[in-house]
Formats: sequence, C-alpha cells, structure tokens
Amino acid sequence: VSITPLHPDVASKASVGRGEYAYFSVEVRRACTLRLEVRNPEGTQLIGDPEIFVSTVHRHPDRRHYQWASADAGATAVEVQSSDPNFVVGTFYAAVLGSEPARFAVVATLTVEPEHSVSRAGHLEREDA
Repeated sequence: VSITPLHPDVASKASVGRGEYAYFSVEVRRACTLRLEVRNPEGTQLIGDPEIFVSTVHRHPDRRHYQWASADAGATAVEVQSSDPNFVVGTFYAAVLGSEPARFAVVATLTVEPEHSVSRAGHLEREDA
C-alpha cells in the first residue's frame, strides 16, 4: 500500500472508495504544531465525512491503530502539538478513511513554536528568532 509524502503547505490530491484508506506521511524535523487537514480539492464544501488517523508508530494507521484522530463528526483536521506526550521529531503517518467515494486534498501545516529558555529567576522567557 503506497504512502504519499506530504510537503508543508502543499495540497496533495487523492481519492478513495467507500471504506477505503489513502495514506500519507510528513517529516517533522523540530518541535512544532502539526496540523493535517482534509479539504475539497476544488475549494468548495467537502463531501462526505472523512476520518483522519495519525500515528508515529504505525505506517498505515486505521480505526484500531492510531495515536490521534479527528474526533468529532464533521471534523476535517487533526492537530498535534509538541507538548503532547506522544509527539516525536520524525515521521508522522496519516490515513484518510472515506465514508463514501470521495476526491479530496490533504494539507500538512507545521507551525514552529517560539523558543523558550529559563531565566535566572526560573521563569520561561520567549527568545525572539
């Protein structure tokens, strides 16, 4: 089963049949917030209710094997923050499950979080990049 590599902020188009998965991967090279979003490739409302499953452990995540998932009906994105205990620097794998035949685009957004350091008084301070 093929895995399509995602590049930050670049939509990758795919299609699935009812009950089928499309698989993706994204490389995370530093602490950040990772957002994986499913969109309609034509920019209109997304048809169907795709489910998103994300893992750093399973190359082909699914309903039983995942660490993060789109939780609510109608949710079209999964967001993972570096403060999450399961966050790792490395490869994240994502699966989109079609509730019906669908064409869609997946976009990975990586938002680098501000660097922090501990001051002499023990308080966190933001370091400007």
